[in-house]
Amino acid sequence: MSAAIQALEVHGQASLLQRTTRKIQLTTEGKLYLEWCLQLLSNIEDTEQPLCGGQRKPNCKLSVSVPGRIASPGHLQRFGLPQQLQDLGHQMVNYASPITGRALNFEYLKAGQSWFLSLPALVSINCVES
Repeated sequence: MSAAIQALEVHGQASLLQRTTRKIQLTTEGKLYLEWCLQLLSNIEDTEQPLCGGQRKPNCKLSVSVPGRIASPGHLQRFGLPQQLQDLGHQMVNYASPITGRALNFEYLKAGQSWFLSLPALVSINCVES
């Protein structure tokens, strides 16, 4: 890894990491380079999404079949009845990009407009077949 970072620094003619005997941290240039790379990866992911058969917006009704009740009395007693989307965070399964590893935001419709919300989750998956 060190050789790859050094090669990037030589190629870009900038120091990306500040190294001391106790820690390594990104320089200002390193932070900018990282943000740029993450944006590129996101753009690649957006470009590949239709090619990979994946979709960001569902175009069908989702049916889930589970044994037992989802909202059991014990569950409701422990977490309460959800009143808003943020209340579902303890129950979420995030979908993480197989390319970047970043969890995608939860998308929902409100008054006909798409909204995105980042929710914590117990589990993340990176394959739609999971």
